[in-house]
Amino acid sequence: YNKEIMLPLKYYKITKVERKEYACTIRVKGHNAPFTVPRPPEAGNNWAGILHLHGVPWMLYEYSDEQLKDTRRKV
Repeated sequence: YNKEIMLPLKYYKITKVERKEYACTIRVKGHNAPFTVPRPPEAGNNWAGILHLHGVPWMLYEYSDEQLKDTRRKV
């Protein structure tokens, strides 16, 4: 796997965590579609770092307990 492109990483406030039978959906402020993950975030992680592909939120990258500065990641 070769990392080739740089994508912006932006942080959003987690508004709702819905626990399902085998997964968990996470909703963030400012984005309509939920992100599906295998496990819910730990208690205290109220911010989600999301990678953007072509200006559209693409993939949940990480959780944070505070809002971090928007950066870029090579993927």
